[in-house]
Amino acid sequence: MSPQTQVARTTCTKKSYPTSAAAESFASELQRKFPDQARQSAYACEDCLGWHLSAMDTVSHGLSRANLSSHANPTWGEGLHKELQHQQTKIKELYAEYVKANGSAHGVFTSIARSLGLDDLYKINTIRHYLTGLGIHKPNQRQVENNQRKYNPTVASIEAQEQELERQLHEVQEKKQALIEAKALKIVNMVNDQQQPVVVIRKEGMSLAVSIEDAFLLVEKLEAHLAALPA
Repeated sequence: MSPQTQVARTTCTKKSYPTSAAAESFASELQRKFPDQARQSAYACEDCLGWHLSAMDTVSHGLSRANLSSHANPTWGEGLHKELQHQQTKIKELYAEYVKANGSAHGVFTSIARSLGLDDLYKINTIRHYLTGLGIHKPNQRQVENNQRKYNPTVASIEAQEQELERQLHEVQEKKQALIEAKALKIVNMVNDQQQPVVVIRKEGMSLAVSIEDAFLLVEKLEAHLAALPA
């Protein structure tokens, strides 16, 4: 690893790397050269701006740091789950990379969770709170207002919700009535292309047009047909 990839040390005396990718790259190189040694994991330093390598896995390292007091650990990520504290820089990197690649933050937390191997919704939400608290993530204002109305209802918001439900009910009732009418048997008087009066029988998109005389004949034949049916 070239000296350029290292960052200046501050209060930290450990070998540092500017990004998680640089640290992981060096760890991979060590693993290739010394396959019998334990694989080292990258973690964000709480005392400097860099990343370090440790034989302790990242979760265990984060838990060990989480046991320190807030006074001893001034860089504690507010709102972030204790098991994710060691990945603050990684989370920021993933957020920035996603927004740069996609042009917006839509879907960013799903992407971060996938990159970190997270499936715990609570932990994922703490990432949202953490980045929002830092001012890095700007929540959609409409979504925020919707959540506020959902979880902090007022009389006005409930009345608005009631009106919306009434509108939806009226719309459903109209659709129901339209469907009933579309399926109903209808008989109407009309005139054909020769301007002659006809009787039109309609049912679900099908229609039968007959002259007035044929309509009477149809009624007679229909009555005879029904009368001949077995009881």
